[in-house]
Amino acid sequence: MSINSRKHHVAWLTPLCAGAFLACAAPDASDLATSEEDTVTVAQALSAGGMRITGSSNLVPLSAANGFFHEFDGTFNLTNQTNRSVTLDKQMLFFAAPGGYSWFPDHNVWWTDPIAPGATVGGGGGWIWSATVAHLVMRVDGHTSTGGRVAALAGIPIIQPGKPSPGASPFVDDVNVGVMGPIEIVNLAGAGRWLGITGSVIDTTATATAAPTLTIQARSSSGSTVATLSQQLGPFEGAEYHRTFLAWTALSPSANVANVRITASHNIFNGPASQTRTIPVVTASPVSIVSPVSGTWTWSNGPGETNWHAHSGAPEARYAYDLGIQRVVNGALTTFQGDPFVNSSFFCWDQPIRAAMTGTVVLVQDTLPDNNGFAQDNNQGNNEIIIQHPNNVFTRYAHMRQGTATVHVGQTVYAGSVIALVGNAGNSSEPHLHFHAFKIDATGRQVAVPFTIPGLKSTSGASLTGVPRGGVTYQTP
Repeated sequence: MSINSRKHHVAWLTPLCAGAFLACAAPDASDLATSEEDTVTVAQALSAGGMRITGSSNLVPLSAANGFFHEFDGTFNLTNQTNRSVTLDKQMLFFAAPGGYSWFPDHNVWWTDPIAPGATVGGGGGWIWSATVAHLVMRVDGHTSTGGRVAALAGIPIIQPGKPSPGASPFVDDVNVGVMGPIEIVNLAGAGRWLGITGSVIDTTATATAAPTLTIQARSSSGSTVATLSQQLGPFEGAEYHRTFLAWTALSPSANVANVRITASHNIFNGPASQTRTIPVVTASPVSIVSPVSGTWTWSNGPGETNWHAHSGAPEARYAYDLGIQRVVNGALTTFQGDPFVNSSFFCWDQPIRAAMTGTVVLVQDTLPDNNGFAQDNNQGNNEIIIQHPNNVFTRYAHMRQGTATVHVGQTVYAGSVIALVGNAGNSSEPHLHFHAFKIDATGRQVAVPFTIPGLKSTSGASLTGVPRGGVTYQTP
């Protein structure tokens, strides 16, 4: 079954403006103490110096008014620290999630060169990004008037005014490994303790021509290896210097895991380069909900799956699911019977969507047309509902059928009450419900929240406890 979530990555860029801006000081000790991950980095020196990047970035507070998208700006200063003029050869700019997971970089060169000896040039931009971001990362490479190689790399923390900093960026080397943080152990329904990691490796020199090698070990507090994680590289995006990966292992009930140690290695223009990070591991704390659907449904694209799927690259949707109904038709398991370009052919079409917890409706959008089955022909944006619950938890229900919302903004809804019908609006491959829970953390960012469902059962009727595992069909009350 191919069921996709809403599009996660939306961005716009304001070209660099001429002129100089005040530099932002590096994060102080109080900033670093607020980081979600106390990460130790074994660093190698950058392949070239001679330039310095500084700057600052501000995050607009998340709210229903902006769909809980991350809106932020950034100013950058590039200083030529040599006594020669510098001409830039290339630039790399990308966003990094808490923990350093990164998306494919932009390569537009902003700066006007040559840059005079000792000069500082500056500029900035603004972005809207639906996925959770913590740092703006920039690297520039160039050469001096006498042919010497120069480079600079900086990770600028994106800070909401009045909130703590996300901490220091792990991007300090030519080769850098990032993860979606925090790294959590999850107790999966019917599958026991599960340690899964989604990460990325970036060669910021952009010279690697082969995939990186990875070593990932779960370790005890004494430093001994508890397990070596299986791994799989994510989809190829056209350049080996940016590769995503999944890593996972099942853990015994008694396994004591304090951290993971990850080494990523690349062959770049001047030979082998690597970075090693030791990152703490915590146990996830799920919330208890009522299932947003009732009956026998397949919970796809969720935690515990070992293949890259629709939610893999979205930190805010680490514990999201795409829910549909499968039945046997002509001897094959399928989500529809009849014409696949007619929504009513799909078994889950028009099924009721229920509030997962009692709360207050903060966003309703249900005016957009549905796609027609597999056609993806009316993707004008999502129809969705977001509900705010106690303890700073929100639930999101997406792709609902046009015009079927039964609730309005400001309304109190109760767990189990019907709020809309399953549809096919937005970036959707077929009728289904995209559902996830999230909260807003101390730094002002979305953080995915796992959940459990009392009364969850297997298709054979066995009672299950734990977080639903992606790719599995369950019965729910």
